[in-house]
Amino acid sequence: MSSAPPMESPMSAKTPKPRVVLVSLDPQSYFEAAYRGLLIELKSKATVEVAKTPNLAIKLLVDEPLPSVILITDAALTLDHFEHVWAVILNCVRQGCTSVVMGLFPGFAYFDKFRPFFSRAGLSWSASKYQTGSWTVNQAATGSDLAAGLPARYYQKAVSVYNVAFSDAWYTTPSTPEPYVVNQRSSNSYCESAVAMARVGDGNLGYVGLTNSKKEAYTIVLAMCNFPIGEYFDEDWEWDEIRLITDLQREKREKRENVLRVRE
Repeated sequence: MSSAPPMESPMSAKTPKPRVVLVSLDPQSYFEAAYRGLLIELKSKATVEVAKTPNLAIKLLVDEPLPSVILITDAALTLDHFEHVWAVILNCVRQGCTSVVMGLFPGFAYFDKFRPFFSRAGLSWSASKYQTGSWTVNQAATGSDLAAGLPARYYQKAVSVYNVAFSDAWYTTPSTPEPYVVNQRSSNSYCESAVAMARVGDGNLGYVGLTNSKKEAYTIVLAMCNFPIGEYFDEDWEWDEIRLITDLQREKREKRENVLRVRE
């Protein structure tokens, strides 16, 4: 009688990689060039899938297992005809997913679109200003352990948001006024921030307002995705510093919005 094959130990079974979905409904070739280092690291840690159409985005978002991380790489979701995709993303977040708004979004989203966009998630975040400044990590939001692996301070261009709970503001600037109270019935204080992450349902929604693809932006996104950062934070990556906000790009963005309105 032949012996039964040995049973595989649960400890020996490979743990599947987490799924990361990039929602890029207004894809630009220079995004991949600018964030090459980040994409390399993500692919080494997770199964990375890219959605460049609404139909594919929804398919990837509802496939089981649900994605662990959803990166919103551009401002297309601020347009009315893509609201249904944003609604599916928020449903994933409320079920425990992490979503990060980053990349081209801060440089291409109209300021008056910020508040209605984030209000769908129950947040009062609004666009503040585009500025170059020194941003400092806020340990009250990140915790001391995570802050130890993040850049303590960086000098960079960013589109900041205000009405951010101080406990959600990962980075603030010394020029930002002291936290303020917007609702006397709430104990929360609010401030302006270039990088923030808030709890939404059982998941998290982050915003990275940095408009240049520098090492700091890579590291912050990885940390928000709950991927380890210490092991490669000091590696000598070839950083592609591509300025994402120019008058020409803003003009092109307006033309693209008209095209996106008729895209399926």
